[in-house]
Amino acid sequence: MVNLTDTGEMLRTTLDSHFEWLAVFENGKTIPLRQDEIEIAAIADRLVIGSFDEAGFKRKRVISCSLDGGVLEIQVVAPSRHRQELIRLIPREPASALREHIDAARLHYANAVFDAVANNFPLKQVKTISLINENGRLAIADAVDALGRSIAILVDTTATMNHESLLADALKLFARSKERKKSPAEEFFIAGTKRQIRELRKLASLLKPSYTSDLRFFEVAGESGAVKAKAIGALSMNALWRDRPKKFPAERRICESGRAREIIAMAPDKIDVVFSRNGETLRFRGLPFARVRTTMGHERCWFGTGGDRKPLNEETQEIFYDLVDELHRRRDHEPPDRRHDLFRLGTEAWLESILRRDITKLDANLILAPIHNQFRAAGDRIDLLALRKDGRLVVIEIKAAPDRNAVFQAVDYWRTIEIQRRRGNLRDARLFGDLEISEEPALIYLVAPALSFHHEFDLYARMISSDIELWRWELHENWRHAIKVIARKHYRD
Repeated sequence: MVNLTDTGEMLRTTLDSHFEWLAVFENGKTIPLRQDEIEIAAIADRLVIGSFDEAGFKRKRVISCSLDGGVLEIQVVAPSRHRQELIRLIPREPASALREHIDAARLHYANAVFDAVANNFPLKQVKTISLINENGRLAIADAVDALGRSIAILVDTTATMNHESLLADALKLFARSKERKKSPAEEFFIAGTKRQIRELRKLASLLKPSYTSDLRFFEVAGESGAVKAKAIGALSMNALWRDRPKKFPAERRICESGRAREIIAMAPDKIDVVFSRNGETLRFRGLPFARVRTTMGHERCWFGTGGDRKPLNEETQEIFYDLVDELHRRRDHEPPDRRHDLFRLGTEAWLESILRRDITKLDANLILAPIHNQFRAAGDRIDLLALRKDGRLVVIEIKAAPDRNAVFQAVDYWRTIEIQRRRGNLRDARLFGDLEISEEPALIYLVAPALSFHHEFDLYARMISSDIELWRWELHENWRHAIKVIARKHYRD
């Protein structure tokens, strides 16, 4: 049992010696803390330490603590748990020193995960473990199973990567592991949180079998002291359609508020409105600059870009007019300064707003959903949802900068649309009024300026199942002035 007086005094004295500390947890997560954000107190004859984490302020009972080379190592236990946890408090140091501490914690967590996988699956030996990726978030292990086959195991040591990024990294690393001359990998295991693995399995089912037949998934729970792993089977594409998504609300007419109509009238060819539960967002060529909310029949409006917002009233009206004039001048295809924030910010939304006004600039055969700006798919925003004149749905994913995950993001969106289409929810919601939606699967249009496609786009596009029609639409670089399609590419076999 810790000595309340001596240990508490040692902790407080040590913490007071530095203004900032870095809390490193067993799972590799880190949180920077100031000394005044760390509480040391005696409560009910127990020494507790309190600090902020991702869930807010929490107190934990101190079991033991030690000081090693300026680093505080504190063994704690949360009141709601019985499992002990080690927290390391490190004085803020140069980046290289911090990197070593973080990498050590991540390797520790990776070792625990790989041991849990080995206990769940008949692995004979885990030979090597190393951190990869430029920021060390991923760890990979080379192992051998009971039959002598070479296995590669991958884990996100921070448990924070989205499933598109994790799968993209996994597929590249697996290809590299299979091509090496010495002990090429014959199977590839991906370990992740319940959420990561759930979404990974769905996304992997939309790839060609040749890329996923050797993949296995392991669901990981717990932290370094008590990690458990469970093998999860792969999904087939047909299994996806058994999901029961939330139905779309019935068709309803959307009208702008009086204040929103007044603002739009200032520049109807440049200002549009996006609706949400919390009101209306006014955008100038895709850049949000005003918000209107109606409560109890009373309209309230705020304006400003970024975090600087002001209420729109008689006192601030001239400032609002100045902002609109500034947007006219700077958010233009020929601005006085291309480095200005009003030109640079929201580039993707700028392109989306142009196509939203007239989707035929991209493809003359498209009809945009009249209420597309309300459309949500499982919490994700579809850039644009359209209908071809032959009745086929088109999911349009827009990018204005290179994004390695663009293909997987678009395919993930396609899946949510397909589930809704197959269940008739899109038809019942009358997204396109009286127009008929075809029984054929939706198409994917991935649209970007020609030089804004990631250099690995083709690599991932060719991995997509042949049942999915994916098109690449390349725009002229001067799209702000005029939309011009300079190339199209179809990836369906």
